[in-house]
Amino acid sequence: MQFYIFELTKELLELPEKQRADYIRKLLIALNYRPTLKMKLKTLIEERDMPLIITEKMAKQDPFYEIGFKKGKKKQKKNT
Repeated sequence: MQFYIFELTKELLELPEKQRADYIRKLLIALNYRPTLKMKLKTLIEERDMPLIITEKMAKQDPFYEIGFKKGKKKQKKNT
């Protein structure tokens, strides 16, 4: 469902302004009849705006961290 909403948003942004405004108005009216969908959409929008915080400990636990760290060190040595 999340993917569907993001695709819908992408298509919506490509519409001319007048069509977009009309479509949004109709969508909001439809959402009043689907409270569960309305809450899910609201949650997705809030999650999308949340910052992603990764601590050093979390990064070091990631299996790709060491690979990337080693590649970065090699690149750094090459450039100096």
